[in-house]
Amino acid sequence: MDPKVAAALQDLLFGERRPRTRALMALSDRTPSQLEGFVAAWLEAPARRRRSVAAMLVDLADEHFELFFEEIYKRLLDDPDPEVRRAAVEGLWESDDVAVAERLMHLLSADADEAVRTQAASTLGHFAYLAEMEELAPADAERIRMSLLAAATAGDTPFEVRRRAVEAVGFFANDEEVHEVIAAAYRAPEVKMRASALFAMGRNCDPRWSPPVLEALEGHEPELRFEAARAAGELEERRAVPKLVDLVADADAEVRLEAIAALGKIGSDRAKAALRRLLEHEDERIAEAAADALDEASFADDPLLP
Repeated sequence: MDPKVAAALQDLLFGERRPRTRALMALSDRTPSQLEGFVAAWLEAPARRRRSVAAMLVDLADEHFELFFEEIYKRLLDDPDPEVRRAAVEGLWESDDVAVAERLMHLLSADADEAVRTQAASTLGHFAYLAEMEELAPADAERIRMSLLAAATAGDTPFEVRRRAVEAVGFFANDEEVHEVIAAAYRAPEVKMRASALFAMGRNCDPRWSPPVLEALEGHEPELRFEAARAAGELEERRAVPKLVDLVADADAEVRLEAIAALGKIGSDRAKAALRRLLEHEDERIAEAAADALDEASFADDPLLP
């Protein structure tokens, strides 16, 4: 093992105090050869310490885009502790390595822990996006699609895993089988499953979803109004603008802010006019959200603007 990696692990796994950020950063961008022997050293530490370090790696990478722990996360997928595996799967959400997708598909179908399977479904959503953008080989894209469809439709799949699989598979557009899965999820009795269906509709970007999205904007459940607002923005559904303007006065703060964000994504003249009016709103959070949404609408009109 690389001496710097060994020293970092010693500090992270066996130090008496909270792991130091410097030691975490020392694990960034390491090659497979530099990590030889990593797993053996890692597993010597107590499970509680491994969980803490794995979670800190994920948080640190979220805060600092220049840090790259993918080779570490790959090794943590085999950790005997499910919390460590779940953190590793979360950390791989930006990977474009097909070998990672294969590991995630296996975890989705076979891991003993439901939280790991749920996170695997969510992370596979990124690979579904890459597949839809034709950045993966057709055979790889089809395996990912079939894996997510199986998880979304199997009767014995845990509820949370099915939800995330529905959301992830939504990226596959122009696919009738995927459309049927989303439509079935929207007909489900559970509010959370209908919310996942709305989320998938936004990812799917098919105009066929405009009617249910417009309907859900007026629903009784704030979670459904929130997801409908998000989907309306992704669909750039101009007919939603009056309803979104109404939602700026919604009782739920998250719904209010998502409605404003959706107006920015739609970016029509009417949407931008509504956002300009909100710049003077007495609620500072709404005024700031409107300014951000106007910036997004302006950028969409002319990406060259500063």
